[in-house]
Amino acid sequence: MAWAQIPVAPPTPEGYEAPVREVVVNDPWEGYNRGMHKFNRAVDENFAKPIAKGYRNITPKPIRTGISNFFTNLFQPLSAVHLLLQGRPGAAGAALGRFALNATLGIGGLFDPATDAGIPLRREDLGQTLAVWGWDNSRYFELPFLGASTLRDAFGFAGDFQVSPFDYVETPERYYVFGLYLVDLRAGALAGEKLVRGGDGDDYLLIRDAYLQNRDFQIHDRTARDELPDYLQDDDSLDESE
Repeated sequence: MAWAQIPVAPPTPEGYEAPVREVVVNDPWEGYNRGMHKFNRAVDENFAKPIAKGYRNITPKPIRTGISNFFTNLFQPLSAVHLLLQGRPGAAGAALGRFALNATLGIGGLFDPATDAGIPLRREDLGQTLAVWGWDNSRYFELPFLGASTLRDAFGFAGDFQVSPFDYVETPERYYVFGLYLVDLRAGALAGEKLVRGGDGDDYLLIRDAYLQNRDFQIHDRTARDELPDYLQDDDSLDESE
């Protein structure tokens, strides 16, 4: 989702320097993408964003943090599968270890003792796996309702959706859990989207370029903090009251 994909840079490992890499923007469908971006923004401003703001305002921060931790941990087994498919068994084992530790000592994933234990969080998906397999420079593609993506990542999303952990939840509870997941994602992006959409620039280009750059860093296992412009870096001091 465009509003959930505003890049938040992970911490840079001590002593690690990200190599400079030019990100190629492949956007031959810009006319369609701009139209869909306008539609998505209207849906977001009139529906998703007000719900996310209400959720943030009425839900205490410790509870929101626990919910975010739960959903993050829920997807670690799928990340482990993709790490195996990418030929990284050691990282896959670490992802499973992180899942197990948080699911037990972290009380179902509500807390995050794995980070305190030094086990890094790895978020992997089918789009990243397809890129490792050779589908690297995919054209940009704005998805209805979901927002910023590429053709490769759209296929990846469809594939991952078929094996989503939400499928193991009985209906109708599945829809409630998935709805909470979407609201949690949108609420987590409220501060970041102010930075992207707060100026007079072309927010389509800002979101497109930020998404493509962030995905490039994810695929090549590098961090974005040192190379993203200041307005796209995360800031814990951002005012959440707006």
